[in-house]
Amino acid sequence: MFFDDEIPAEQQPFVQKFIAQLRQATPPASSMTAEDQSQILTRVQARLQQAEHEIASKEEAAFQQEDLKKLSLPSPLRETSSRRVSRGRHLLEIVAAVFVVGVLIGGAFLLFTPHQSTSGIPLGATAGATKPPVTIRTQAGGLEMSLRTTAGPYFLSELLATDIILTNHSQKSLVLQGDDLVNYCTGAFSVTTTGGNDPHYDFPPTPPMSCPFTSTKLAAGQTLVAHGYIPLAKSGSVTVTVNARVLTVSNDGSLTGGPDPFDGHWPSLHIQVASKIPADRLLSVQRQGSHLTIDAPPSVQSSLLYTDSSYCGNSSFSTQGGQWRPVKGSMLQEPSCSGGPVRWTYAIGVPGYAIASGQISS
Repeated sequence: MFFDDEIPAEQQPFVQKFIAQLRQATPPASSMTAEDQSQILTRVQARLQQAEHEIASKEEAAFQQEDLKKLSLPSPLRETSSRRVSRGRHLLEIVAAVFVVGVLIGGAFLLFTPHQSTSGIPLGATAGATKPPVTIRTQAGGLEMSLRTTAGPYFLSELLATDIILTNHSQKSLVLQGDDLVNYCTGAFSVTTTGGNDPHYDFPPTPPMSCPFTSTKLAAGQTLVAHGYIPLAKSGSVTVTVNARVLTVSNDGSLTGGPDPFDGHWPSLHIQVASKIPADRLLSVQRQGSHLTIDAPPSVQSSLLYTDSSYCGNSSFSTQGGQWRPVKGSMLQEPSCSGGPVRWTYAIGVPGYAIASGQISS
């Protein structure tokens, strides 16, 4: 970003040439955000004030010395001395102009040089990062629901952590079908993604299960918090939406499907999902005998999660229903089967990183 109003020193030929060269090496201002421009302007103003103060101090000292000399000099020498002071001021102006332009260029390169991974995609948020999560709220009929999820930027196959907070501000109780879980067999809440384009990510499917009926009562004034995880399976423009199974209590005490308390306006978040995975957001898995060893950065080793499905012969004996569970240490044990060959499908992830998934048959 450059100023249009030039000081006299900036009009000198060699200064103009220097400024032109710097402008060619500087990224255009249109690529800067308002926040970035505000930051660099603040820094430049501080530098200008410092430069002006130094110039003023030097000028004042020079004039004081000249005043003393003029008292003892004849008139011709007084004029020569004045011209020397003028040239000194002129030189200081040139130095200040070059210094200011240098501050502009240096600040621009420091603030606006793009920092990208080897894949060319901005880094995603790491687990435990200080960047706050994204929160979306919706209110209707005395109910307030919030969706809180991992902050972006987002990329294909990333695992998002989600919190759903439902508060009952009404004067009557609310009954939900399911428990305080998200995207689980017996969970009352679901978080789905719609939209997006190819390329896409094929998340391992969860085998069908017979889920027991459960219900959760949310009394007036109470808050229910559910935690879960969702994979980003498509790239491009994606919408993340929350839903819940609300029940109505009949006069005889039976529970039936109730009306939509939010009238279709559940919390939703619109995000952009990059099609490439940042190189430093990958988890690697190595098979060693009957174990899977997970290679992950030390900062997220203790936060690793997994979900899996197992098939023994022609039957599935998975009982997890898609639930994400903590990894103990950095290894997973391959399940055993006495009724025939086993087929094991797994997915390993941590919020802010790409999911590592695969299938093993033995």
